[in-house]
Amino acid sequence: MTIFRSFQNFLAFNMTLVVILPLAVFGFATHQYLYVQKLEEVQSEQAFQLSELQNAMSDFISEAVHDLRTVVYNLGGHAYLRNVGMLQVTPTDRQPIFNSIFLLDKNLRVRQIVSHDEYEGFSGNYINFDCSGMEIFSGRRNSEDVIFSEVHVSPFDGHATVSLAIPSGAGYVLGNLSLEYIYNVINRWGRVTHSEFSLLDRNGVLIAHTDPDLIGQRISYRNHPEVIRGLQGESGVWEHTHPDRNALEGIQIVPKTKWLVWSSTDLDAAMQAENVVRSSILIFLLISFGIALVLAGYTWTRLARPIRQFTGRIKDIADRGYGSKEPLRSFSEFERLSAAMDQMARAIEFREQHLLKTAEGTKFLPEINSVCQLAASLKEATQADSVRIVVRDEQSGQLCQYNEREAVAVILENDLFDQLAGIAEEGEAVFLASALGDDARIGESFLPECSGTCMMMFSSVSGKIRGVVGVGFQKEIDQKFMVENSVRIFGFRVLVELERDLNIGALEASEKRLRNVIQSLPMGMLLVEKQSNGNLFLSDANAAAEIVFEEDVRAAFGADIQTLLPGLMQGDFPALLEGVLQGNELWEPKRIRFPAGQADKVLEILLFSVGENQVACMALDASERYMREQEALSRQRTDHFVAGLSRELNDIVYGSGALEEYCNKVMMGLGQLLEIDGCFLLKPKLAAAEEQLECRACWYRVDYRNAVLPGDIYPYAQMNWLRTELDENSLLVVEDIEQLPPGAEVEKKRWQGQGLKSVLFIRLPMLSSSHALVGIESIETVRKWNEKDIDLFSRTSELLLRALEREAFTLDLQKSENEYRQLNEEFQTILTGISDHLILWTRDREMVWSNLVEPTPGESRSNFFCHCALLDDKGDQCDDCPIEKCFATGEFQSHLLKTDEKQWGIKVFPVHDGNHQVHRVITMTSDVTERNLMRAAAERTSRLTSLCQIAAGVAHEINNPNALVLMNASVLKDVFTSIMPMLEREYEQFGDFSVGKMKYSRMRQNLPKMVSDIETAAGKIRSIVNDLRGYVTRGELITEEGVDLNLVITEAVSMLGSSNKEAKNRIKMELAEDLPGIKGSARRLEQVVINLVSNALYALEEREGQIFIKTSFDRQSDSIDMVVKDQGEGIAEDHLGQIADPFFTTRRNVGGTGLGLSVCTDIIREHGGEILFDSKLNKGTTVTVRLPIRRTQKLDSANQKPII
Repeated sequence: MTIFRSFQNFLAFNMTLVVILPLAVFGFATHQYLYVQKLEEVQSEQAFQLSELQNAMSDFISEAVHDLRTVVYNLGGHAYLRNVGMLQVTPTDRQPIFNSIFLLDKNLRVRQIVSHDEYEGFSGNYINFDCSGMEIFSGRRNSEDVIFSEVHVSPFDGHATVSLAIPSGAGYVLGNLSLEYIYNVINRWGRVTHSEFSLLDRNGVLIAHTDPDLIGQRISYRNHPEVIRGLQGESGVWEHTHPDRNALEGIQIVPKTKWLVWSSTDLDAAMQAENVVRSSILIFLLISFGIALVLAGYTWTRLARPIRQFTGRIKDIADRGYGSKEPLRSFSEFERLSAAMDQMARAIEFREQHLLKTAEGTKFLPEINSVCQLAASLKEATQADSVRIVVRDEQSGQLCQYNEREAVAVILENDLFDQLAGIAEEGEAVFLASALGDDARIGESFLPECSGTCMMMFSSVSGKIRGVVGVGFQKEIDQKFMVENSVRIFGFRVLVELERDLNIGALEASEKRLRNVIQSLPMGMLLVEKQSNGNLFLSDANAAAEIVFEEDVRAAFGADIQTLLPGLMQGDFPALLEGVLQGNELWEPKRIRFPAGQADKVLEILLFSVGENQVACMALDASERYMREQEALSRQRTDHFVAGLSRELNDIVYGSGALEEYCNKVMMGLGQLLEIDGCFLLKPKLAAAEEQLECRACWYRVDYRNAVLPGDIYPYAQMNWLRTELDENSLLVVEDIEQLPPGAEVEKKRWQGQGLKSVLFIRLPMLSSSHALVGIESIETVRKWNEKDIDLFSRTSELLLRALEREAFTLDLQKSENEYRQLNEEFQTILTGISDHLILWTRDREMVWSNLVEPTPGESRSNFFCHCALLDDKGDQCDDCPIEKCFATGEFQSHLLKTDEKQWGIKVFPVHDGNHQVHRVITMTSDVTERNLMRAAAERTSRLTSLCQIAAGVAHEINNPNALVLMNASVLKDVFTSIMPMLEREYEQFGDFSVGKMKYSRMRQNLPKMVSDIETAAGKIRSIVNDLRGYVTRGELITEEGVDLNLVITEAVSMLGSSNKEAKNRIKMELAEDLPGIKGSARRLEQVVINLVSNALYALEEREGQIFIKTSFDRQSDSIDMVVKDQGEGIAEDHLGQIADPFFTTRRNVGGTGLGLSVCTDIIREHGGEILFDSKLNKGTTVTVRLPIRRTQKLDSANQKPII
């Protein structure tokens, strides 16, 4: 028993080991494998998130640099603002990047502050703050690139900030970045990933952190060695053990800066996602262990302790180092890419929003090369077979299509473009496969060579659809999201790149308008507004506009301006103000003299309208000029003040010395604008500049186009020698007064008397009323000009000359446009007057233009002569369409269309494009009904004339032998009658005998009938020939008075009854009594009756039926009607229109000639009547003859109604 129990215990123990040990080993190995896999996934996830945050911060820096560059661009190189209202640093629809912006001069003195909240500008002198001691400029004063600073406390608001500086033309633009904006970006990533993200500077100070309380603290490098690695240029994610937790910490360097993006993920919390798996393994082991306990059974007591130890060990392993936090959310591949793509989309949108707004309304047709490069990049990124980018201009609606190599022919029209844009949503890729129905067919029309198309629509800031991007694949794909996301990402890039190139023109135009505003505001300007109650309200225009000048208006005039204002409100000023408001172009300058210190001061007051109820009042100091010239200028005007110079000229001005500073004063408009005989001149204030340069400036007015205009305001107005020299050169330098050309003796003497040594003349373009180039500036000096000075003035002249030439070119374009419109109206008037219908068609059968009908784009013309070219009554396309032929062959086509009442001649002409391809056609539709009828009548008359000539000859040839037959038949009859008694006697005496081959007994009965048949046949031949001759040689109608139509009918029927016994039984007559007589030919009317009744008898040959003849008198129309009605076979409907045509017959096989009804129709028309036919097949025919009455005496027709 002891041995058995020992063996039993041994067996139970081994069975337990066999079951438990493999399960334990398997569970531990599975746990370790899952732990390693999860650790690698967390590391990869953190590296990806860190890279995306690095890109987001890089985009943030790019946006900040872009905004500062926009400020520099708007400033045009100046170190201070002229109009703060133009400075829109950050679009209003996104969070400001900068807390504030400082404008510094080259000495690093703050010139102006702009706040992002109110965009306030503080005018005045330099702000008393020197930035030269800031760390950002230490050792980098002359840097030409972006300068970054570390975290420091702003001296203006006392908050921690980071600075960013960009050099301008004459200073710097310094911006304090919004740490709140950076914190929002960092915090947004922290909320998504459940990790801690930080932004450090090179000193380890936290610029931003997911915990805002830690911002500004310094990181200990001893606790975070990965920060040291980041400062040494390394990037990556490492596992780091802290005293209180295990963590994954990563570092990345932000490009263009020394900032570090640092992330820290609690590894213990991240690994909690595996708790469920470990718990399942533990449960499985416990169940297996329970089974082992049942098998061990009674050995449990002895094995309890080892099992408890083993189970505790497993539980310790399972629970070691893991907390109870919620598991980390696992990101799929699609979610990560989608989040990254959204970040990229927002970054692109923030960076380009300002440029997009300024470019609204500009022409959106980009350069071909830039779009082709984008298409090539998109094709390479998506591994596609074909790429198309279609762009539509907002103003003209023009479509431009590109592939990766060139601009291609547009295969889309606007309606298909709108359908594509309707399928593809903005910013979302749509995949169209061949099995997706109608939308797929639209996609195939966009990329016909591909079986699948992935498209995306992009629009402008205003929401107007700008274009469609399409990527096509020839092979079947499974709509992989990588394809869709690639199209989407590059679609945003297409939008950004295309519109970036087009924003330059808009920004330049904005900058030019800014220059105009700045340079047209001289010192001493007031705004006078007439209010509704009639009072005048005055305000200082310069101060109201918040413009910073070298000296303040009130400081320039002192107390004099206070004395001036009451004087303006008195006297004739209100009346002059009313004249300006009513539209008077000019006003005589008013000079006011008043005491100002020790000497009198003379101010010139100029008025000009700037609004409906506003007048600008400009006060100019005219004291010196008033004392030098007593005769004032005749008229003054400033409405056409010439705008300032371009940025290139400003760079030239700011890059030079004292001479350039003088030129800057002249060009900035700090002088007076004068108009002399229609020419605008600018007389600069020299002041201290004259002393520095040892020179003086003077304007000479010369007309280059016609002749010299005399003037007495400025000296030397009649220098012919100077005009001749400047006609050939825009710059003339006289280095020595002694070298002046002949004709300049007066000027030479004057300049020598003034001690001048050299003179420089510049041909400056001034805008005259006739847009002529007039004006010369001379700068006279007591020293020699150097090459630098001469080059400056030469380039100044050329720049201004080109500006005015552009103005002249614009005027020429306007003139050409007006002429074109006039010609277009004349052309339209001529085309509208043409009776033929002209239509311009596209390949899609849209009517672009018509001279008689105003087409509606896209409207279907269902009742037109053309659908594709022509329409039948059902609206279907014709089988032989001339438009199709014209498009296919490129040659002229013609077609004849017959409708119920009209005949239309259609001619199709091709219209070729620049590639000699037919892209449109013109159809000309003409009503040719009358012309074709006249042509058919002429052909018929010609044919009948020929037939008549032939018939006349045939009738003559037949009549001769026929007359001989008739004559011999009569002779033969007489001969037979004479010899008949002798033959009878011979027959009685000798019996029957033969005559020829016929017995006499038979001959005596048949020969008379044979002779009679010969006479009858010859008579018919003579009748037919006479009818034919009568039709051919029908002469003038011989009329007689009082023809009785009833008698004509009776005789005609009697004549027919004698030759046709059956006719007497079929004809029924109902002739009206007291029928008036008519004027006409009884013989010809009888011929009509015979023909009509004969035709009726022919129709009844094999049918049972009657012929009814009826006459009646219609007193209203004063006419007689004769109706001939039969019950015969009738006439087919398609033959009714031809029965009166000559030689038309359906009985030609039985001897019909087709002339009977034609002759009858002509006879009735000769009598002024008409003949009508009404027939139905198999029901009979009714012929109505209507003859007008020509009044004569009535006949007694009591005995004219025969009984038949």
